[in-house]
Amino acid sequence: EIKMDNVIYKEKIFSKGLVVLLGTITLGVLSMFVVQLICGPLGQKPAPDSVYLVMVIFFLLITWNFSFLTIRITNEEISVKYGLFGKTILWKDVLVCEKDELNYFYGYGIRFGKYKSSWIWIYNVIGLDRIVFLTRNNKPKGLLFSTARISEIEAIAANRIGK
Repeated sequence: EIKMDNVIYKEKIFSKGLVVLLGTITLGVLSMFVVQLICGPLGQKPAPDSVYLVMVIFFLLITWNFSFLTIRITNEEISVKYGLFGKTILWKDVLVCEKDELNYFYGYGIRFGKYKSSWIWIYNVIGLDRIVFLTRNNKPKGLLFSTARISEIEAIAANRIGK
């Protein structure tokens, strides 16, 4: 296990766009649940109250999970995650670190996509620059993520790649 004193960079980004989207869905399902509890069944074939309750809990958990993008860099690895879902790559596998100048990946969330000729994981937040780490042996061959402090990460990468 990596010790906390080994962390050389940490960033936590609030994903406002994703929280607004998922929060709106959660509120919609919650309002349907409350209306059904107060006014009686909705529609000709109403869903049971338990279905609405499960959906509200599910969307609350998803909203919570995707509310922050966390970046953690140590002397050994780069780790990026949205709640429970994350990706870690080792410095020893990194070939290149560069600012994403292609700007193919918009929006927010986690996805899998092609950057130049390599398939990579993407952890994205609206409105921020993105940085890409391309690797040698990993499948997929890299990791792209949003950051508010791209120059700091580039400086760390310049001192770590190939060492």
